[in-house]
Amino acid sequence: MKRDAVFKGGKPSAARMGSGSYIFEGSAVRRAEEVSRPVKKRDDESYRKRQIAKRAERARREARADFLVLMLSAVLLMAAGAFFLTMKHTVSMQTEVIRDLETKALNSRNTSEALADEAAAQIGMEELVRIAKEEYGMSYPGADQIVYAGAETGAHINGSEDNAA
Repeated sequence: MKRDAVFKGGKPSAARMGSGSYIFEGSAVRRAEEVSRPVKKRDDESYRKRQIAKRAERARREARADFLVLMLSAVLLMAAGAFFLTMKHTVSMQTEVIRDLETKALNSRNTSEALADEAAAQIGMEELVRIAKEEYGMSYPGADQIVYAGAETGAHINGSEDNAA
């Protein structure tokens, strides 16, 4: 609300009204002389200087805040870059270890197959049977030595049923 009261009839201000006029200000009724106060004039030059100083201070605070945001984002970006490089180095080291282990596994498999082929080539099956018979006394089982467990019919290869279990 303005410092000089406004008359209810819409007249401009109490300063222009006569001395016997009344002012309606909200629910209060006052004489125009009581309400009317002179408007304090401000010193325009000092006001302008204060406004300029306020704007300059606000600009410095905003520049400081912008600088801090930029520095924080730069630090975060550098930290993310360092983390990325660390992870990339770790992955490349693990890839190298995996490659070495795969190479060793392949070499081991190739060696095992080569040794198995060499062992199979040294002694033939006929030689194995001959050594087993002659040196260890092994022989093939006879028909009477073979017993079938769980045979439902009791029939055997040779047709006899006297070995039924």
